[in-house]
Amino acid sequence: MAAGRPQLNYGELVPKAEAYVAGEWANEQLPGGFKIVYPMVQNLAWHLGISKETLYARAEFSDVLSKLKELQENLLANNGLSGTTNPLITKMLLSAKHGYVEKTAAANENLNTNLNQDVSDLDEDAIKAKLAALRQSQGA
Repeated sequence: MAAGRPQLNYGELVPKAEAYVAGEWANEQLPGGFKIVYPMVQNLAWHLGISKETLYARAEFSDVLSKLKELQENLLANNGLSGTTNPLITKMLLSAKHGYVEKTAAANENLNTNLNQDVSDLDEDAIKAKLAALRQSQGA
């Protein structure tokens, strides 16, 4: 008889994880009676009785984690647009976890990149041409 902790069959946990992402998360409560209002990887791990590091490390869960990320993005976008969630938290999570960028921030980043070009070795006509091209590219 082997001693120690029994080996988990992670494949058996996948249907439970899929059910959680499909909607069971909305009925889940954390210890202390706290209701889960947003599905997160750590909540899924807690639900399955494993660590979030194990979720990321095991190939069996890669599809479930992709679906969870898509669900998070969908919930954030829809609840943010409807005013159900705090707009600042929504904006932060969409940018930090889902790659959303404000258009003005992206435009300013491009402008800063273009403005940081060294023109010290150019003559006046070349500088004017670069400035005109920059204005045209920025829609000015």
